[in-house]
Amino acid sequence: MLVVTCWTSPAWTQSASDAGETATAGDAGTGPAPVAGSDAATSPAPEPVAPVATVAPPAVASRELMVAVVDAAPLGVEAAAATYVTETLRLATTAAGRTPVPTQELYEVARRLGLGFPVPPDGLLAAARELSVPIALTADVRAGGGFYIVRVRARFAQEIAERTREVVATQWTLGDAVRAAVPELLAAERRPIDPSTMVPGVTMLPDAGDYQPPRPRRPPRLHPQALELSLGFQFTLGPGSDSFWNFLGTARATWFPFDRFGMSVMFGYANLRGRTLASLDQPIPSSRDGRVSNVVFAVGAETAIDIAPRQRIYLPIHGEVGYVPYNGPVLRGGAGLGFTLSREVRLEIDLLGVSVWILPDGVPVTLDLGAQIRFGVGATTRRAVRRTN
Repeated sequence: MLVVTCWTSPAWTQSASDAGETATAGDAGTGPAPVAGSDAATSPAPEPVAPVATVAPPAVASRELMVAVVDAAPLGVEAAAATYVTETLRLATTAAGRTPVPTQELYEVARRLGLGFPVPPDGLLAAARELSVPIALTADVRAGGGFYIVRVRARFAQEIAERTREVVATQWTLGDAVRAAVPELLAAERRPIDPSTMVPGVTMLPDAGDYQPPRPRRPPRLHPQALELSLGFQFTLGPGSDSFWNFLGTARATWFPFDRFGMSVMFGYANLRGRTLASLDQPIPSSRDGRVSNVVFAVGAETAIDIAPRQRIYLPIHGEVGYVPYNGPVLRGGAGLGFTLSREVRLEIDLLGVSVWILPDGVPVTLDLGAQIRFGVGATTRRAVRRTN
């Protein structure tokens, strides 16, 4: 049975004039006064009438307890799923002891602010401040792998960042999952913004005073072994009007007391352009085409710089001081590209090299191009850069 009760004139809607007229009529006593000894005078006084219970007006929810529940955004799913999530958010908000902002009022503010959809975090904050409520709540609804993926988003007016909770559920468990996420999201304690530290026009950042930066990673070893043996070749090109070229075949041994720093000794075969000593007016023994064979000795130092550590590509840099019999000293320096093929094997290409040949009749300068393959042997080198605590 359905019982419908109607109040045609609620107690809190009674006018003050009506109450005053009733009191006046009782006080004036317009009827005749009872005569002494009459039945009216001797009759017992009527029993007092019990006061009529009044109905209190409905309580108006405090703005501090209200939440702006913005419509959930369907991202690649049907709109009905987002509508269902929105209604679930409203019910969960009510169950958490808060009151959703009326939909009409929320829509008016959204239109006035020109909020986009889905509403960005700054838009949620603007809506909460415009509505004078502490929290704005919404959700993004996706789907994948047979599940709904809902990211519930809460923006607190006094917090720096947006709070989020992500739930994954089927269509049968979606409502329970969203309802379980809302109380935890709204009840989590966060550090509010201290108004005394706010500067107009400056974005407040979280306190990072206790942040400990990660320890720096050790650089990869470019020369894992203390001793390296290498074989290579080099072409030297003499530019200018009196151009020439030389060829060197080299064998080198390099000792690395530390990773990325080594000292080398080189011995090589040199095929050089033949020439005549001006002071003796005698040619150095040469072949029919004016070439001569000779040897070269050199000592030097080298290092390396990382270019692409993940691809094991580096920049080798070297310098040497040598001597060529019957010619004189030679100074060499250069850089190129190095490739780590394995822990023990590396390939280096000399792309930018310069040699200065100090000869009895001149000091020619050549540009060098070459390559060498290196084999590591021996114990492991110590690191040049050590981790600090």
